[in-house]
Amino acid sequence: MKNIIRIFTQNNILEFLKTGHPYHTSDPAILFLKRGNISIKKQINEINLSDNTLILLDVDTAYEVLKFDRHMELFLMVYSRDYIENLTLKFNRLSVYRNIRSVLREDFQIAEQEMLAFFENIKHLRFFLENYESGQTYYSEIIESCMSSVLYQLAGVVQHENEKNPNKMMTRAQEISLQFLKMVSQHFKESTSVNFYAEQLHLTSRHLSSVLKDTLGKTAHQIISDFVSNEAKALLSSTQKTLSEIAYDLNFSDQYAFSHFFKKHFNLSPNQYRRQFKD
Repeated sequence: MKNIIRIFTQNNILEFLKTGHPYHTSDPAILFLKRGNISIKKQINEINLSDNTLILLDVDTAYEVLKFDRHMELFLMVYSRDYIENLTLKFNRLSVYRNIRSVLREDFQIAEQEMLAFFENIKHLRFFLENYESGQTYYSEIIESCMSSVLYQLAGVVQHENEKNPNKMMTRAQEISLQFLKMVSQHFKESTSVNFYAEQLHLTSRHLSSVLKDTLGKTAHQIISDFVSNEAKALLSSTQKTLSEIAYDLNFSDQYAFSHFFKKHFNLSPNQYRRQFKD
């Protein structure tokens, strides 16, 4: 159980999060930032977290911690997805988990009192994880009860947010940009063709790039390349995959095409970049 759920604080958070390069987390996690500031790069987007903020870190997304306060106060709750799916909860776990992921995929600020309640629930969970033995009477039930309290509170916060903001107003250009970024984050490993995304959005490639240039400051091709290059760095730094396997994952014709792409973007070969993270 102690490996299924892990609680980190500001004192040991860097045992789980890495700084200085993109990487994939080994397990999903939720960051509860009560006080302080953290800047995180999520794929190609920089997110600045401040007091009373939540964010979910997913294993399928590349993250990079850019900077953080030395005087933060936080909890990072790392968990096994399988454990969450097997909890006995009075709601549809898959539906609620998807909803939580949707709302917490960016920084999500809550009221101070709400964060204090989260902290109390997580403190209880941490106490039992650290002070009880897994074979102790009712240990599993106690941990499940504490974890359920955190998840019920999260579900309530997310439901309240959905009711409060059922339809956030955006311009058409903002809507296109958001849809494009969401599609690229889901499909950049399968297709790097601008035409592919333009067709899905029922736009011409030229119009799509023009909209993105106006709203995000980059063309469609530049944004897609940013996703690919960031993922390449994450795979090189946080996995043992060979260059051929990474090339295959990112839909390059072979490792030489991948190496050419990587060197063009970073002026380093993939192996030179990877050697920086060897012990």
